Order: sequence, then C-alpha cells, then structure tokens
Amino acid sequence: MELVRFAWSRIRGDLRRSLATFAAITIAVTSFVVLAASTATQQAAVTETAEANYRAAYDILVRPKGSALEKERVEGLVRSNYLSGTFGGLTLKQYEAIKAIRGVEVAAPIAMLGYEYQQIPVVIDTKSLLADSGQTLLRYRSEITARNGTAKAPGPSGYRYQTDRELKYYEGNLLELKDGELGRYGQWEVADGSVKYPCPISEEEPTLSGPFDPATLWQQGRCMSTRPGQASGSGNTEIPLEVTYPMLIAAVDPAAEAALVGLDSAVYEGRYFTAEDTFTPGDKVPAQGNGEHYPDVVPVVLAGTQDADYQLHVTLESLPRSVIDQLGKDVNLEHVRTLIQHADATAVVQDRTIDASTLYADHIKGLTANQPAPEQTGEDPAEFPLSLRKLWRPADVTYQPGSPLRPVTVGVDKTQWRAVFESSNSGFETVPFTAQDTSYRSTAAYTVHEYSHGSNSSGIGGNAINFQVVGKFDPAGIKEFSGLSAVPLETYRAPSLVGADQASREALGDQAMRGDLNVAGYLQQTPSILIPLNAIGAFRSNRLGVFDPEDFKQVADFDDTAPVSAVRVRVGGVTGMDQASRERIAAVAASITDAVGADVDITIGSSPEMQQAHLPATTLGSPSLNLVEPWSRKGVAIQIVAAIDAKSLLLFGLILISSALTVAISAGAAVRARRRELGILAAIGWTAARRRNAILAELTIIGAAAGILGAVLSWPLALLAQARFDWQQAVLAVVAATILAPVAGSAAAWRAGRVHPIEALRATERGGGRRTLPLWGGVSLGVIRILRRPGRLLLGSVAIALPVTSLLVLTSLSQVFSGRVVGTLLGDTVAILVRPQDLVAGAFLGLLGLGALALILFLNIAEDAPMYASLQAIGWRQAWLARSLSVQAITIGLVGSAIGLAAGLGIMLWLTETIPTQVVQISAITVATTLAATLLVSLGPAAALRHLPTARLLAEE
Repeated sequence: MELVRFAWSRIRGDLRRSLATFAAITIAVTSFVVLAASTATQQAAVTETAEANYRAAYDILVRPKGSALEKERVEGLVRSNYLSGTFGGLTLKQYEAIKAIRGVEVAAPIAMLGYEYQQIPVVIDTKSLLADSGQTLLRYRSEITARNGTAKAPGPSGYRYQTDRELKYYEGNLLELKDGELGRYGQWEVADGSVKYPCPISEEEPTLSGPFDPATLWQQGRCMSTRPGQASGSGNTEIPLEVTYPMLIAAVDPAAEAALVGLDSAVYEGRYFTAEDTFTPGDKVPAQGNGEHYPDVVPVVLAGTQDADYQLHVTLESLPRSVIDQLGKDVNLEHVRTLIQHADATAVVQDRTIDASTLYADHIKGLTANQPAPEQTGEDPAEFPLSLRKLWRPADVTYQPGSPLRPVTVGVDKTQWRAVFESSNSGFETVPFTAQDTSYRSTAAYTVHEYSHGSNSSGIGGNAINFQVVGKFDPAGIKEFSGLSAVPLETYRAPSLVGADQASREALGDQAMRGDLNVAGYLQQTPSILIPLNAIGAFRSNRLGVFDPEDFKQVADFDDTAPVSAVRVRVGGVTGMDQASRERIAAVAASITDAVGADVDITIGSSPEMQQAHLPATTLGSPSLNLVEPWSRKGVAIQIVAAIDAKSLLLFGLILISSALTVAISAGAAVRARRRELGILAAIGWTAARRRNAILAELTIIGAAAGILGAVLSWPLALLAQARFDWQQAVLAVVAATILAPVAGSAAAWRAGRVHPIEALRATERGGGRRTLPLWGGVSLGVIRILRRPGRLLLGSVAIALPVTSLLVLTSLSQVFSGRVVGTLLGDTVAILVRPQDLVAGAFLGLLGLGALALILFLNIAEDAPMYASLQAIGWRQAWLARSLSVQAITIGLVGSAIGLAAGLGIMLWLTETIPTQVVQISAITVATTLAATLLVSLGPAAALRHLPTARLLAEE
C-alpha cells in the first residue's frame, strides 16, 4: 500500500509527464475498442458474403493427367479456357469409376469432339438496283472484320451485269455451233455489230495457293437480260455469299448435365435428350432403293445463340458507262477482274454488315426442331440440315515461361485446308477468313470416310455423319451461379478478355475481346451442338481419319479410346464452409485421385482472378494487346474467412506499439529526471526491487485509469461508427492497458533499480558531451542535442514511421485502387475494402506519433533547461533556441518519414506488384504533411522556452 501512495504522489508531482502517458494509453484503448467493434460488425457481413458465394457449378474438376499447366499447379489456378484444346483424355471406364465413388452426388462429363464448318448463306438481292432498260453494271466487294474491328481481311467480290439486249449462251457441244468461236467464252451479246462477252468463263482451272487466294475470292460475273424469256434463263439477280461458322460438337450425359446446370430447363424448342437417345448406324437407316451408302444419324440439341466477333461487310457500287462499254471486249479473266476492281464507282447503292452471331441465331431459328428419327420416316440423308464431313480439332495453347501470359504462336499448316474427297471451293475446304490470322494452336483435320459394318456384313456407311435436331436450348437459361465464385463453364459461356492498359482498351473500343471463329485462335466459342454421351460411338476410329490430299491415303486414325475431356463433380452433403463439408469434399477428391489418377482440382470456394496476358500483333492487322483474362483462384473463400480483416488487426498492433513507445519514452525520461531522488532512496535503504516496483506501480495506475476512460469514450464512438459495441472487449482493453503500461516501462524500471547513490548525486552533464558539430546557431544546437540522445531519436522516428506507413498504404488503396487491391473478384469485394474506420485508426496513429514527438521535445527542454538558461545569459536569442527545437522535430520527422516511406512502398509493391504514379504522388504528399505536422508540434515546446526561470536555473548551477 505504501508503494501505491508513493506512486500516486509521484504522478501528481510530475503531472505533465503523467498526463502525456495517460493520453497515449487513452487514445490507444479508445481506438482499439472502436476498431474491434467495427471489425466484428463487418466480419458477420464478410462471412455471409463468402458463404453466399462459396459454391459454384461444381465442387471438383477432374481433367486428364498432365493437362493442367505448371502455372495452374504451382499457383492454385484453373484457366478459363481449359476445355478449348482438350479433346478427350479420360476413358468412359474412368468416368464410371468417378460416378461410383461414395459422396459423389453428380458427375457430369464433357467430351469435346471437334468443330464442323457450317456454311450459312447470305443472300443479297440486287433486283431493285438493276435498270429494266439499257445496261447496268454493279460491283460488289466484301471485307471481313474481327477482334473488335482490328483484324481485317478481303472477302469475295464480283459483279452483276444486266442488259436489254439478247444474251446468247451455250447449251450443247461447242463443236455443234455454226459460228465456231461464238459461245466458247460463255454468254455473249451483240453490241454495235460486235460480239462481246460480258461474263467470260474460264476453260482451265487456275493454280491456286489456298482458300484465300485472290483468284479464289473472285466470284467473276453474272449476266442477265431483261428481254422476255431471257432473264430467268441467263442467271439471277442474287449475290450468293456465305459465312463459314465453326460449330463445336460436345457430348454430355443428359441426366448429369440437367442435375448440374439445369440444361433440360434451358430447352425452349423441341425436346431434351432422353435416356434412350443414341446414334443410328448407317446400316440401320432404311434403304431408299437408290443405292446410297447411308451415314450414321446422331440426335443433337443446338445452342440457339452464340457469342462471336466476326462481321461480313458487303458494299455494292454502280459502275460508269465507260466501264460497261469496255466490258466484254477482253475475255482474259485477269484483265476483266482488273477492270472491275479498279474502276471508279459512280455511287454506293448498298452497304450492309452481317454479324456472324446474328446470322447464326437466324440460321438456327430456321431449322426444324424435334425431327423424326430416320427409321420412322426413311428420310433421305440429303434432307438433313446439318451433317459432318470433316472434323477439326485444335490443340491446346502453350505459354512461354514467366509473367504475363505469353501464348506461343504456331505456323498455319495450309495443307489442312486442302479438300480430300470433294470440294465446292476450287479444291479447298471452305473455312472462316480469320483462319489465316495468327494462330496459337496446331489443328488436325479428320475426314469422315466410308466404312464396312463388319466382316459378316456387306453394309457400307456413307462418308458423313448426319445430325437429327431434336431440340434447341438457350445458353442464357442455364442455372445462374454467383460471378464472385465463378468457375470455368466453357460449355455455355465463352471467356472474354479486356484491355489491361489504356492503349489496349482504346484499340478494342473499350469492349471485351471475344472469339473470332478461328479454331486455331486464342479464344474459342462455346459448343453449338450437344449430343448425348450414348451417341459418342458415331465418332470412332473406323469412321474418321486424317488423309493425304495428294494420294487420298489415310495417314492417321481418330483416337476414340478416351473420349471424355473433363468431369465436373458435385459432392453430396455439403452444407457450407463448415469443416465437415470441407473434409467431405477433400475426401472425395482424394478418392478420385486414387481411382483414376487424373488431375483433380477442388474448385469450391474459388473466385475469378485476373491474369495479365500479352498477345502480339497479328497477320490480319490487330495490334499487340495487353489484356486481362479471368482464371479461377482456388480456395479464396476459405482464405478470406481465415484471414478476416487482417489489415485492421495490423492497425490494432501498430496502435499498441505506438502507445508502448510513448509509455517507454515517458517512463525512461521519468527515471532520468529522478536520478537524484532514486539515489537518495537507495541511500536510505530502498532496495533495487522496491525502487523498480515503485516505478511499475506508478505506470500501472496510469494504465488502469487511462484504460477505463478509453473504454468509456469508445462506447459513443462505436455507436457513431454503426458498430456493435462489446463491453467484454472494452473490459479486456482495460486489462490490456493496465498490463501494457508497466510492460512498456519495464526497461526504465530496471534502470531505476540500478541507480547507485554516489552516481545519482554526481552533477549531470549539461553541455551534451563532446559536440560532433560546431555550435554556430540554433540549427547546429538542435542537431547536436538530438544526436546526443539516439534512443529517443529512434523511438520518436518509429512513432512517426508507423502512421506514415499506415496512411500511405490506406490512402493509396482508397484513391488509386478505389478501396480494393487487384485480385480475385470475391477478395476485392469483401477482403481488402478500405473502410472509414481504418482511416480513423491511421489518424489515431498519427496523433500518437505526434504526441510521442511532443513528449520527447518537452523532456529534452526539461533536461536541457540549465543549458538553455546559460545560452540566454550569454546573449542567445529566443528564436535561436526555438529553432533548435524545430530542428530536433524535423530530424525525427525526416528519419521517421524515410522509414515509413520505405515500409509503405514495400507493402504496396507486395500487394499490387507495381508502384503507380499516383502512389508516388501520395507518398510525397504524406511526407510533406508529416514534416509540416512535426514543425507545428514543435511550436508548443518552443513557446515553453519563454517561460523558463532563467535566474533560478543559473543560481542552482
């Protein structure tokens, strides 16, 4: 009890120092309790958000062994386009093994089979643009654009000629013509007594380099006459163009897909698959008596819409009379093409843009759904609207090592465009014009060929696979899952990329980049044709193969041994993020790994994370682009809940550290100032332990009183912050403050116990010891005095560095990143959001730091008072002495700012992997504000110098 009375008397006797310590602990307790209440309030909201976005379409993804990229394995990611280059790899037996594992509620396989090219007609009628009298010459040109208009390629071109003269044309053998030469070059007319061939034809096939050869794109001309009986027989007014649309074929298990994403509910026309749906072999298709070799027939459900970036622009122009007069005089096809293509037009008479996505939707709309099976009607195979004669399979994308993602480009193998058995495009396949652009995937082209049904059967299958359309589905009707926890679902939603920098965003017109119908391109569209898994037998090794276009020999078989590309698994009994559910999922994943030896990813709790990708400039004119691509980061939800609001917890710690520094400075100064008193106490018999306990008791009383006041003040502040105030946390804060004060002052208490009477009564050094700088004014005096106290310089600098670091980081996140750090969508939403309470905590730290600085300056004045009195006596001005205090404050501010700046920039670099220009600007403002605040704080101690009792101090000396 005696120690308590002694401690209380010392608190009253040294009231300034006691009040400084009291204020520091009060601020610490108040801010701690308010922040704890705020964090507890947000924790409930964060946990609720994470729980609501915890589960996506599937919990576990199973892919063929080795199909995951090293980046995926090392960094815990799943790429968004993992299916686009994965054609098989898992066997049906492995799929059945996964289904049989205990705990698997749904196992939904997806077997990517390949692309078939569908030629969708685009008909442009020129009838209204052709005059009924005289002669009219129209030229049409087309251009294909993709990649948000950055990729461009020339399309088909030609002309339409209409005349009121009689057009003659050859209908028999050339040798039977009386005129000999007339008719050799196609349709002809007589103008001004001369024979003209306005639409000459070629007698020899030109040598072409590919489907994009200018000679291939030139569709020549079509001539018509308005004379009675002539127009219908000599041609028509339509321009027959087309868009070649790759339709991706995938096989699904109907029941599993319905259970996983509700595919059956998305069917809007026709019907969904039944368990009995399978393919009909060609030998089971009823014969028509015409000797046809019948194809297999596969039931399909078609996607009603597709998202693709591919446009066909068609321009029609009228050509002048001078060109009409020249037309037909020269029968050289190259000369005619030059004449038409280079002529100056008189007017643009029509300009149309056909979007591939719209054209696809209209084409699908025109197809009849729920077609009857061939065995029911004996339907002619030629009547099927969709059929497969060639199957294209692009390989997977590979990446260069390092970051950002840099996909490896591959050369285009033009031999794949050569037709094998038949062609309607001058010996080549008809492919999208973007197929000639820069490629990231090698492509294999499998041709459907005739086959024997078996050694005991004479039946022969035809060289096609026909599709029986039973229904249509809307991809938008698939079950919705939260975008914050989205996992790749390429079967229904194609990935898209957006610009990562201003130049890329401007190049893309501030729009996302989508697939451009190039099956060897980086992005791919979703499947257009779904077939039941039971019908996958139509795609087999004796049905498809790679053929040499030169000698028609088969050089590679179609691999049908492992058709499944991935299996998406939903685990039963999962109720949320609880430990039991997580263990159940982990056990199922481990069982799948043991059973099938595949790449197994636990995707529940994932969230999209943007990956930087760089695409080089392309052949068709797209510039190099820096893009961001959404991959899935695994386990994000669990990480967020496990590390809930770590930044606020860090601020709690910084506040406690700052308060402890203030207590340590105050206690150390108290022991230094009371050396004589402690020496006298030692001389009269106080033991070292008793002296230490006296100091600790004093600090304990201050800590307890400050803790109680801080807890009381935190109640209304928590209500203002709309946080849940917790009295239990407030009581714990009081206990913590009561413990913090003596712990922070333990070093000073230890020094108090070591004071010896003789040393304590010896005169203290007034001049600061040996000066390291010449004393020529207030600046040098300030530098000398602060350097003589390196301990206080360090403690004060750390107290300033803490708020500099926290305010720099919080302000940068709030201003530069709009309160969020770039990362996963779920993480950006709930984890790194900068709240006002965090900024208030940073302000509290600033107050504590400046309070510590003020305490140091006042302590220095108290200890150096005799020196200041002596300097005043010999003529030093008051301004010089005040300047010395300002220099001490600036020195502490500079060192503290440097430490805080280094720490803050390091944290920002760790969080964001870059230091934007705005962060540098915020750093400069923060440092300037800090130095200005330290100067402001020094004004109070400087004013205290005017009230020094100079006469008394000199008399004591």
